[in-house]
Amino acid sequence: MKHQTPMTCTRRKHTMKVASLTILGMLIFASTLIAQQGSALSFDGSDDRVTVPYDSSFPTEVFTVTAWIKTLPSMGRSAIIARGEDDNSFNLSWQAYVQPDGTLQVMLENQNDNNFCYPFSCMGQPQPTCTFGNLFVADDLWHHIAITRSASGVLVLYVDGQAESTCTQTGVPSSNNFQSLTIGCTHGTIGPPPGGVEPPIWFFPGLIDEPAMWNVALTAGEVSTVFQNGVDPDGAGLVGYWDFDAGSGQPVLDLSVAANHGFLGTDGNLAGDPADPEWVSLDVEFHRADCNADGQTDIADAVSVLNYLFGSGAEPPCGDACDINDDGSLDISDAISSLADLFDPTFPPIPPPHPGCGADPTSDGVNCSAFPPCP
Repeated sequence: MKHQTPMTCTRRKHTMKVASLTILGMLIFASTLIAQQGSALSFDGSDDRVTVPYDSSFPTEVFTVTAWIKTLPSMGRSAIIARGEDDNSFNLSWQAYVQPDGTLQVMLENQNDNNFCYPFSCMGQPQPTCTFGNLFVADDLWHHIAITRSASGVLVLYVDGQAESTCTQTGVPSSNNFQSLTIGCTHGTIGPPPGGVEPPIWFFPGLIDEPAMWNVALTAGEVSTVFQNGVDPDGAGLVGYWDFDAGSGQPVLDLSVAANHGFLGTDGNLAGDPADPEWVSLDVEFHRADCNADGQTDIADAVSVLNYLFGSGAEPPCGDACDINDDGSLDISDAISSLADLFDPTFPPIPPPHPGCGADPTSDGVNCSAFPPCP
């Protein structure tokens, strides 16, 4: 069961795992909301980008790229991550982008300057070797995208951990490409570039987080694991993982062993430049134990927890506030903790943030998409 947040710079919900537990003969659903704290980068759709200087470890024919994105439909194509046009060969290798209609698309180009787009052709026609699913990702919600291409030419496009399109007999990406990797745009032009330099194009409007790149084609199960649990920095074949959690500064560090570090904008100048995307926080301040978010802690909060677990109560907008004992799940022990805090002075204190507002000091997987009582 997937949950995405509205268009705010908050922590995102990756997914919800629902496990059934029998307690006192009743069925309780303990929800573990996989989430992350930290920051992301906001791209203006005009000139913002992240640049990763070319390295021979960049994959070409066999690859996987993933990222979390949050965007709306735009007037043109919006590149997420790309090995764009080379200044000398005029060849690109591959690029993942969002179409003007809000769907995920991939372009490959071979060494003969032939472009291949999937699952729709570059002219917008369905590719006969592709299957088609729901590739719409421009709805102002967080989506996880993944693209894999195998040695046999099978290209798979995933959205939120699910394979939505599979294409066979795909074009072979050009290896004659020494262009920098770009996040938030690509490079290219029709015909030889002016002055011999391929210009940046297809700027992305919105948020991007945790882009990653492998020199292997991940399996469907491995893509699902990345979607559910995040990228393993020590994973086999990983040659780029930029978690965007620095929150400030020009460097964009690669956490993989390949150490393909990048920088904001067009150069690593610490003073910055106009093409720098903006760091944004994904954390939401909340008050633990104020489950119903009414600005106070009382018996109504325990009732809210129980109503969610056993009744018809909606999923709380701030799971962290209802995870009253901060054990990383929502269950009957949270209602017990709420009541004990109110009526048992010997009960251990509620974990922070309590009794006031603050960010979650623990990264336990429970999410908070909004908490209006806190600034």
